[in-house]
Amino acid sequence: GGGGGAAASHQNRSSSTTSSVAEEIPSGFFDDPEQEMKARGMSHDFTKELSAFEDIIEEEKEKRERGEKDMEQKLKNYRNEIEKQEAQGYQDTVSKMKKRTEEFKKRMAAKRKAIKKRKMQSKENEDTEIVSGDVDKILESIAWRGKSL
Repeated sequence: GGGGGAAASHQNRSSSTTSSVAEEIPSGFFDDPEQEMKARGMSHDFTKELSAFEDIIEEEKEKRERGEKDMEQKLKNYRNEIEKQEAQGYQDTVSKMKKRTEEFKKRMAAKRKAIKKRKMQSKENEDTEIVSGDVDKILESIAWRGKSL
């Protein structure tokens, strides 16, 4: 606070008065540590401490940035792995569908072939039945007619 001016005026009078005033000022009287040190007749160069503090801050900042990069890389790797798994799942599904399609095509081709074969057999049977049936009828007809003669 406001005691800085009083301390400064006491400093100008004599060094013995300054030391007595400095002893009378309670610790923490000033909000600013530098003002308190001036009032007590002390001086301190904070350059080294400030430089060390800035170095610590810079190191912590670099650590945080490395940590963020590591997390981003882990996240990217995780996403890539998930995408690979999904793609493999889709590929497996597509492969199964292609296999089922091929099996279906084979079954349908076999059915068509079986139907065609049955049609051919039934047509052959119809031809032979007609011929053999006609022969039997003709023979019966002839035999019947022959009996009547």
